[in-house]
Amino acid sequence: MLTRPKAEYSYVEKLVAVRIATAINPTDRSWVLSQGRIAEEFGCGIRIVKSAVAKLKADGLIRATRVRVPGHNKLFNSYQLVPVELSGPF
Repeated sequence: MLTRPKAEYSYVEKLVAVRIATAINPTDRSWVLSQGRIAEEFGCGIRIVKSAVAKLKADGLIRATRVRVPGHNKLFNSYQLVPVELSGPF
């Protein structure tokens, strides 16, 4: 995915994918990290991160499920990486 041309994936989309990969929980291969926090870490707007996550989901590179995190009332997105060979057509 990282070697795909900019016409297919912007730098932000690639960075979001890398951030998901680096935050992955090795036990269940998923992560819970807010899009707002990613935007804050990257110094960009949350809409940009949401757009990148939406594209990664649409292309089948990540899956999202809603999970409850202990100590919080609201649900959070938990993302799982999908191996490129199992994702959408390229």
